Amino acid sequence: ALVFINVFDQRGWLMRVLKSSSDRLTFERFENSITGLCTDMSISLQVMAYRDEHRALREIVHRVTTIEALAANPGVHPRIEAMERMQWEQTGQFQAALTQILQRLPNASAESG
Repeated sequence: ALVFINVFDQRGWLMRVLKSSSDRLTFERFENSITGLCTDMSISLQVMAYRDEHRALREIVHRVTTIEALAANPGVHPRIEAMERMQWEQTGQFQAALTQILQRLPNASAESG
């Protein structure tokens, strides 16, 4: 395409396209080629969007299926609640340890001064 534009740009291509049948044919071939490439690109973008949409839908179906499986198994609920409590307890322990460390920092700087 760039070669075509450079050649016709040097020859006053607009007037040549309007006046010369060989230039007109070349321009039509160029236009058909560009149109074909644009069509291919459009189809490619549509396929990519379709794939992305289906990937997202598969992820949603997977998550819903997982939630349904958990809901269908009542024995899982107490285990999940226990894991959640344990996580909150660990978070509390980490917060307490961090608080103790932060409380010691001013004392350490006061002792060194």
